[in-house]
Amino acid sequence: MKRIIPLFITAMSAFFLCCGGNEKNKDADAAQDSTILRLGVLPTADCLPFYMAEQCGIFDSLGLDIQLVTFNAAADCDTALAGGSIDGAASDIVKAVVMRSKGDSVKVVMSTELHLHLLSARNARIKRAGSIKEKIFAITRNSALDLTTDRILESIKLGSEELNKPQINDIKLRAKMLDQNQYDGALLPEPYASACVAKGAVRLARTESSEADLSAIIFREDAIKNKSEQIKTLAKAYDCAIELIASRTGEKAEAETGKKKNTTSRTNTLSLMSYIPTGITLNDSMDIAVPKKKASLLKESAFQEAVRWAEGRALLEKEVKYADIADTTFVNK
Repeated sequence: MKRIIPLFITAMSAFFLCCGGNEKNKDADAAQDSTILRLGVLPTADCLPFYMAEQCGIFDSLGLDIQLVTFNAAADCDTALAGGSIDGAASDIVKAVVMRSKGDSVKVVMSTELHLHLLSARNARIKRAGSIKEKIFAITRNSALDLTTDRILESIKLGSEELNKPQINDIKLRAKMLDQNQYDGALLPEPYASACVAKGAVRLARTESSEADLSAIIFREDAIKNKSEQIKTLAKAYDCAIELIASRTGEKAEAETGKKKNTTSRTNTLSLMSYIPTGITLNDSMDIAVPKKKASLLKESAFQEAVRWAEGRALLEKEVKYADIADTTFVNK
């Protein structure tokens, strides 16, 4: 019995030392992990600068330890952000406003450039936007896509309720279902819109550059507090990628010489799509809009439009002010 007690004590001591060591290792891993900036992105043209910054070594050159997490559905990205598995997300102003009104502590750290296209399916026989009344067009509800659809409807004197808008959150699935004529049309970002047009879909409307102001990079406030330097570097990396895109597509040369782009520059634009995990086939006939503008502050006019639209849909649980949601510390004014 006397021998058993010392052996028991020794075993228990070893156990607690082992557990203590594991806890210390976990704490060390957590501390190391805290330096990584996790950004949720979508496999779309507006996120191209982030994919290029990663694959062309821009993040590495700036010393930014970052992990891009790709989601096929914006809703899944938002869920991950709210749950804390990512620090920030490529999202939009409408979603940011709605999340903030529901108590999620998120802020817009910079605005980016999102181009959207309203397409009709190959077999739908819809050739113009004015013919979409009471048709079925897939979108992502309660988002910039939903707001943009209403913008288009308003331009053709139709109300939001005069179009059936089923929710298909997964971008790739939405494009595939359009290709298969499973509904009358859809609102899609690039390069999925151009890929569908190449297969027979009809482009009915698209956002102009002045309307591509609803996309936003949003971060949780705890990440802003703890990783402000990383986020500042992220904005810098985005701008560097924009410059690289301009040099690849001839936009920079066009600005300097006044000469317009040619077929070669269009081919270069398509080659940039290889940085995005789309899984779709593109060809030289496609004219895909890529981001041209550097990271900018959230426009108050775009914010107000998002708030008015969300209020009209009764999506806001409490008032959201511009100062509550716009972080002005990470990009140049």
